[in-house]
Amino acid sequence: MTIELRKLKEINTFDFIFYFSLTILVANTIISQSFLVYFSSRVFTIVGIFGFLLRFFYLIKSKYIKLPEIILMSVILIVGFIVSRISLDNRILWLAIALCASKNLKFQTIAKITFWTTLLVSGCVIFFSFIMDANIVITRKGGFSLGLGHPNIVHGIFMLLCSLYIYLNWNNISILKCIVLEVLNLFFYQITLSRSGMLSLSGMIVMIIIFKLLSYYKSDYKKKILSVYSIIIFIIIVTFSILPILYNLFPDSILLITIDSWLTGRLWQGSFYLDLGGINLFGNYFSELNTSTPVAYLDMGFFRILVEYGIISYFLIIIGYIKAIREVIEKDEYGLFFMMASMLFFTCIESLGTYVFFNITFLYFTKFLTFKTDKKLVEY
Repeated sequence: MTIELRKLKEINTFDFIFYFSLTILVANTIISQSFLVYFSSRVFTIVGIFGFLLRFFYLIKSKYIKLPEIILMSVILIVGFIVSRISLDNRILWLAIALCASKNLKFQTIAKITFWTTLLVSGCVIFFSFIMDANIVITRKGGFSLGLGHPNIVHGIFMLLCSLYIYLNWNNISILKCIVLEVLNLFFYQITLSRSGMLSLSGMIVMIIIFKLLSYYKSDYKKKILSVYSIIIFIIIVTFSILPILYNLFPDSILLITIDSWLTGRLWQGSFYLDLGGINLFGNYFSELNTSTPVAYLDMGFFRILVEYGIISYFLIIIGYIKAIREVIEKDEYGLFFMMASMLFFTCIESLGTYVFFNITFLYFTKFLTFKTDKKLVEY
């Protein structure tokens, strides 16, 4: 066997280790939010992360990563480690490790694994919730959790599955199918009464329908339409990032009070934690978030990144999404664009979107950790 073939076989083995680890971590993320939380374990997290690290170190050992890339990845890992030590939350560290470990892997394969794992695990949780009578109403509005901890999580998972389905089957997605998905979305809303998941999915579906209608008459408008969409998306992200800050500065504003009421107290929550720690480079530790019954949650995803994980994490993620959206537009990856849009909408309102094992669009950033070369193997 030649050296090149042996290396290819070894890489395929370590690719499998990554995919297996991803399956464990996605499943564990869902179970840890559900009524089956006692079956969730840090052991699964450790095993999964260890699998990621195995692939990352193999890539370094086999010289599939160049020295400049190693330096860049080291900086990202150091930032993730510092943030995790300060905030005592490992979300950014897990994201950093997953990014480095997923280098050169096909994003579509990652999406397929996430889709089937999420569908099967969440389906099993819902099934057992009915058998074990764990389908409880946990919100004042009367939304059902279906055993998944909270109606917002249920609808978030439904939104994720629909987004993945659209991405993976983009060439077969018609306006009629979009309408069917929206009907299912509205039906599911009658069960969960979760506006965040419902509106995020509805927003994506409406954007797709408009895109298909306009591009049908003017096919050369596709990139222009997506460019307009991307501007709107980032305006929404920035708006939701600063709304809690404005509420903190102007707590008596009728407009902000109204928005806060519509967002079920999310602006007040953000203002509460802003008073506790402010905004720092590497984030803050909030002991209140680690209590069983916190005075306030920190639901708004992008604002949570800004306050709990720091300015550096926030801007790295925003820059990553700017580059990612620009690239998918240039490469005509329309399904991926709309999947990113739905996840960005959701993350504006829900902190679940900050988990890389839920929001896998983060893993697209790994493309920006690669420097172009003409050589298959690079010595350094």
